[in-house]
This record gives sequence, C-alpha cells and structure tokens, in this order.
Amino acid sequence: DFIKPMATLHKFGKDETLREGNPSLKQPHYFCLAVDKVRYVGEPVAIVVASNPYVAEDALELINADFESLPAVVDAEKALEKDAALLYEDWGENAMVKFSVSGGDVEKAFQEASCVISETIKSSRFTGTPIEPRVVVARYDRTTHLMEVWDTTQSAHIVVGWIHRAISLPGLRVRVVVTRLGGAFGQKGTHYPEEILIPMAAYLTNKPVKWVETRSEHMVATIHSREQVHH
Repeated sequence: DFIKPMATLHKFGKDETLREGNPSLKQPHYFCLAVDKVRYVGEPVAIVVASNPYVAEDALELINADFESLPAVVDAEKALEKDAALLYEDWGENAMVKFSVSGGDVEKAFQEASCVISETIKSSRFTGTPIEPRVVVARYDRTTHLMEVWDTTQSAHIVVGWIHRAISLPGLRVRVVVTRLGGAFGQKGTHYPEEILIPMAAYLTNKPVKWVETRSEHMVATIHSREQVHH
C-alpha cells in the first residue's frame, strides 16, 4: 500500500522561488534517483540491494542506461550568459541565489579616490577528503514503526525531518544515530539521496541495509566547494 506514495514522495524541496527580493532563492525538486535528466557526474540513477558487495557489483553490470549528451555547465560566469545551457529549464537561468549588499556612497568614493585598482580573483572548485567516506545503515521495525538510521552526518535532527517528509509511512518514527564521523569539512552537513534510499530499501526488503561510499564515489558525488569569481 505504501510503495506508490513512497515512489512519488521521495523528494524534498519545491520547484519554485522560495524567497523573492533581496536575497532571492530558487530551490529545485531534489530526487533520490535522477528523473529524465542527470545533472552531475555521480548522480544516482539506480539502486541495487544485495546480500553482499560482490553480488551487488555483478548486478550493477546488468543495468543498462541510455544517455543523450547535453551541453555541460562548468564555468560560473559562462553559466550566467543568456545562451548558456540550463540545468533547470523552468528557471530560465542558472542563478540559484541573488543578493545585494551595499554601504555608503560607493560610486562617490571611487570618483574621489586618488587611485582605483581593479582585479579579478578566481577560486576553482575543490573537495575535502575525510578519513571515512559517507556511510548509511538503516533498519525498520514493522512492530514499532521505528526506522533506525546510522549516518555519518553533521545534521542528525535535520536528517530525521528529511526522512519523515520523504517516506510516506503512517506512524513512522525515525531515529538517527551519529557516531564518529572520521572528518566532515561541511560535506556531511548537507542532504544526500542515500539518506532516503537506504531507509526505503530497509523498509521494502524488511532487512537491515548498509551503504558505504567508496573513495572514488566520494570524489564525484559528495558536494564540492563552489567555484568562485570575484571582481
């Protein structure tokens, strides 16, 4: 009875402008598995649950996905150009957040200054490499409706809310346990698809389910620091 609503509700965020004015903020639908369009290297497109990692690896080889190459958005400034490829077409642009901060009469200060220096400073994307990559373990007790999740997260209480909003189960109780993280660097403070997928898999299989990120998966699928350009 719950598989259909779970399939439609395992998303969070709204595809609309959440805040207008200064700052303005857009938030896309965020699905646990890519739907119609894959937007970044490492975005999950399928899930395999198996009795051991070796069976899982073999099962992954049986999955075929056909992709149509699309223009990539890899430069912060070019992404803002009018003819740039769009990650979310309904936005009409690639800017997610816009805000303006000012103080005093800036233009007058420049006009009266004896010397004006301009410079462009760029910082490329980079990523942290914690000792322990991300791990999610979940088990569901059908008697007590308790979903227990062990998660290498910096935001245990927030993850509880995400699971509640994303999984449609009447009477669902969620407990998130965090042990030593093995390093985080802010990367483990955001939400990830696996934090919903693994609890869902535990419910559907009626068995404890464990997912452990590999180092190569971490380098592509765990959030990076943003590219920055300052003028």
